[in-house]
Amino acid sequence: MSRFVPSRALVALAVIGVLACGHFERRRATANTDEQLAQIDALLRERHDPERLDEALLALDTLMLDMGDDPRLLARLSMAQHAQAYAVAAEGGEPVRLFEAGRETAWRCLYQEPAFEGVLSAAGGHIGPAAAQRIDEAHGRCLLWLVANWTRWLALRDPAGFAIDLEPLRVLADRAVELNSGPRRAQALGLAGVSRALAPAAMNPDLGEARALLLRGVEQDPTNLSLLVDLVEYVYGPLEDRVSQREILDRVLAADPREGGRWQHENLQAQLRARALAEALDER
Repeated sequence: MSRFVPSRALVALAVIGVLACGHFERRRATANTDEQLAQIDALLRERHDPERLDEALLALDTLMLDMGDDPRLLARLSMAQHAQAYAVAAEGGEPVRLFEAGRETAWRCLYQEPAFEGVLSAAGGHIGPAAAQRIDEAHGRCLLWLVANWTRWLALRDPAGFAIDLEPLRVLADRAVELNSGPRRAQALGLAGVSRALAPAAMNPDLGEARALLLRGVEQDPTNLSLLVDLVEYVYGPLEDRVSQREILDRVLAADPREGGRWQHENLQAQLRARALAEALDER
């Protein structure tokens, strides 16, 4: 019985077919992931609705079972955890653990960058400019939400007891400004400002630089009301500038939070903060 021996041409065609099939499967998997991320983003844009936020968290948990600690997922998860915590904080609850969770999620993301982890380890865990510069654009959103969660966490604690956090927070906030653009860069500028204002009075916080950074953030994205409330609480409050406080608080309370687009959730919480600050100002 004769035995069929495939020609080199047939073998080549078979190999090409297998490679093409693998390439198609990768493209299909990428397209499917992009579609799932788009669905999660749509839910997160409506994070002012607790049900939508819960749906986004569930979708992220489900996707992470397949993709693991993908930076795109961790950035969105840290953002969702920040949204949960910020809402609790604005309503007078206890959000510290939620901010801690958001911070740890973002750290998991950054530690995936070998260059960052390597420099950090070599420096004995000290977060300085050299380590921050190793964080690349692929991890820029994770860095932003690390700074956001860490800043809010520190603002709720006694800064004097956590003064060691202030320098690395400022360094990372500055790097977040470099790596993000558009509305996210405006947010990063505001957080960089708050990071400078959080130092206890005994440590001479640089309120002038804090004000300049927050105002730059407001200029770039005037729809983000949290930047304005932070300006009142962390800069004009310590400066005892009642005129500026009142002017900005009135502006925030008169704003339509829906005009903030992606910041609608944070704007609603910022108005709660503004109302509490205005009432405290009236009682003085």
